[in-house]
Amino acid sequence: MPVLCEVEGRSVSGRCSGSRFLRTLGKDECGQGMTEYILLIFLVALACIFGIRMYGGKIKKGYTKGAETLGNIAR
Repeated sequence: MPVLCEVEGRSVSGRCSGSRFLRTLGKDECGQGMTEYILLIFLVALACIFGIRMYGGKIKKGYTKGAETLGNIAR
């Protein structure tokens, strides 16, 4: 089965020797960008969860107070 190898910075389709494949495997950076985006999204999600846990009660009280005010105005 043909295997894609990276030789001198170029992807080459065809048979790869095992040692060449292992040498280029450590230098391959194809998935690096996606991994960085996943880590960034994870950190943003973690910050959102932390913020909701820390300030969720205060936000809920603010919305409740606003809803009561609007309810009183509508009467």
